[in-house]
Amino acid sequence: MITQCFFLQGLLVLLVSLFLSFYFVPFFRAVAIRFNILDAPDGKIKIHKKPTPYLGGLAVYCGLLCGLAVGVSVVGNTLLFLIGITLLLFLGLVDDLTPLKPYQKFGGQLLVVFCFLRSGIYLKEHFFYSSVNMVISALWILTIVNGFNLVDVMDGLATIIAIGAAGSFIIISILLHQYDIMILLCAFLGALLAFLYYNRPPATIYLGDAGSLSIGGFLATVPFFLKWGTYNVYGYLTPIIFFSNTDCGNCFTYYHTFIQGNSFL
Repeated sequence: MITQCFFLQGLLVLLVSLFLSFYFVPFFRAVAIRFNILDAPDGKIKIHKKPTPYLGGLAVYCGLLCGLAVGVSVVGNTLLFLIGITLLLFLGLVDDLTPLKPYQKFGGQLLVVFCFLRSGIYLKEHFFYSSVNMVISALWILTIVNGFNLVDVMDGLATIIAIGAAGSFIIISILLHQYDIMILLCAFLGALLAFLYYNRPPATIYLGDAGSLSIGGFLATVPFFLKWGTYNVYGYLTPIIFFSNTDCGNCFTYYHTFIQGNSFL
């Protein structure tokens, strides 16, 4: 009976996030057009036919918060987690409005990673010393965050990857009986599903750096809340498997970007 209540709550959170995001996306698209916050094609990486508005990340973020408002008590680590995601959102938004230099953007990411680590949001496996876990966690967060920033170059690609990862983590959280994490992920999934409707080819709005950084940060850090060792001591390797295709693709993208002399940040 208690389990059914959690499932119903998760469904409610998903639906609230989904339907409200259907309102938020057109709203932020109109705002982006009004203030000329557009991604113009450059004929190289950006090959879309006409300027496309940013601010899709803000729509996903607002949908997530509205979903959480009806289903999750935002206290303790959950609050610190959301603060970290918000910092990444603002970092990306600044980059969307006034492009940052690579070292400035990376410096901002390092600051957010430090905040996550200080908040206790990092890998906690007994195979390594705590300091080693922190280093691994920092590298993991930076890799996934920048990975999502890189794959956000095709209509719907980053969104579909995020939906697949969120859905997988929902299943894992149910198997581990961590229903609070399931509800958190349901709010995230609902917002992504609504955004995909507008972001599918041909996209009418993009995530922008605000979206790709915050979504990458969400998916990089939410695995730290899951009890991977419940059934298998090597369960913590599961997120690496989830993102393996993305990471392999990013390696080729890093290499291609490097030999062209461009920054991948």
